[in-house]
Amino acid sequence: MRVRGTRRTGDRPGVRLIRLAIFLCVLAARAAAAPFGPGELLVFDLKWQFVRGGMATMSIHPVPGDTSLWQIRTRARSVGVLDVFYTVRDTLSSTVRRSTLLPVRYEKLQHEGWYHRDSTYVFDQDRNTVARFSRGRHVGVLSLPGEVHDILSSLYRVRSSPLPVGSSVSVRVYEGGKLYNARVNVLRREQVTVPAGTFSCIVVEPILQSEAIFVQRGRLWIWLTEDARRLPVLMESAIPVGTIRAELVSFLPASGTSPSSSSP
Repeated sequence: MRVRGTRRTGDRPGVRLIRLAIFLCVLAARAAAAPFGPGELLVFDLKWQFVRGGMATMSIHPVPGDTSLWQIRTRARSVGVLDVFYTVRDTLSSTVRRSTLLPVRYEKLQHEGWYHRDSTYVFDQDRNTVARFSRGRHVGVLSLPGEVHDILSSLYRVRSSPLPVGSSVSVRVYEGGKLYNARVNVLRREQVTVPAGTFSCIVVEPILQSEAIFVQRGRLWIWLTEDARRLPVLMESAIPVGTIRAELVSFLPASGTSPSSSSP
């Protein structure tokens, strides 16, 4: 394997083997550090002003034929009376490199009332570009200023980061044809009770320089468990007409051994 900027003539087989071993060890360490993996399934109730209006799932899947990739997927749907008058069927999926959590492909299928949208983004992190497609039609290519996440992989990037209170995590995010610089502030520790149980959490708040990144407008707070799992057990967004909450109902760990609905 040739490294750009080095001379091949001075690379003896033993040196190349050592370099390859170090490289593989770094990749393995990064992958092992992630507190999640294929098999993880999170189930949420979606509420507006404490009225249940929907449900959502977040899950991680292996990619057949390529062990270097994971697919992160979230699905949201309306339920009850809301489903009759305003049907929501949204699916987001992000295919990421398991070693870096950087996306290679991001897809959005949105069905919200009369609004329908089908968007795909193909990332080339080596060339620092992203190609955008709408309903299968090529829209354009944007140059990126370095490593960039999509809106879904950015949450898992935060989950895999050290989160001491008072610190912040910076993430570049590409969403809706625009590039954002997001700063996720770690606010405090707090115990919270949701249908899945009572958890000791770290509260974080994503901030943009202009407008919100994880939601369309307003403020958003996320409660992540303080343990190594960094489970998002509660997400709360303040909007002009009230508060929207996503409460964890149940979860299946990455091992896929047994579901859990009450143990913190």
